[in-house]
Amino acid sequence: MASREGSTFKRCGCRDEATGRALGVRCPQLKRRGGGWNPAHGAWAFQYELPRTADGKRRQARRVGLGTYAEAVEGLDQVKALMGLAQGDEEVGVQVADLIQTALAQRRPLPDVEEVRKRIGTGVDVRAQVPTVEAWLKEWLEGKLDLAEGTRASYAGHINKYLVPHLGTVFWKWERSRVRPGRLGERARTP
Repeated sequence: MASREGSTFKRCGCRDEATGRALGVRCPQLKRRGGGWNPAHGAWAFQYELPRTADGKRRQARRVGLGTYAEAVEGLDQVKALMGLAQGDEEVGVQVADLIQTALAQRRPLPDVEEVRKRIGTGVDVRAQVPTVEAWLKEWLEGKLDLAEGTRASYAGHINKYLVPHLGTVFWKWERSRVRPGRLGERARTP
């Protein structure tokens, strides 16, 4: 099994004049004569061995192009913290790794550790997109099949006039495994 320590390193886009291939981490300009890193050449990166995919394929979390060593260490530490949330649960580990890999592939910031911890605690697939309040309210209203036409129109009016303009783009943070839009009324009636 591969080490889960991860690493930080520096690389550049210089090319070998004879072959035209990228030098990457082998570029002689990356290090000073004394052996220290050259601050004026190359970019920092981190790499971490993620759990295998559901299909069994090997994968790594890697981000290149960071400006400082501190950014590389911070990114690596965040990946380690996210993977630590799985606490040995292989299924959750694969889900968290998928979330990390998606963020890195789309060049987005890594997911917030506390947000992922909450999602794991609710028992939902951590890869699922959290809906906005607007989307949740729309789904909730569509799930209320027994409403009279006038009541439905009144609810829709209040949602569209008062709630959506102020809260529509906010992400819904309720425990989604326990509160479903169509079941909100049922939950309110149960002790």
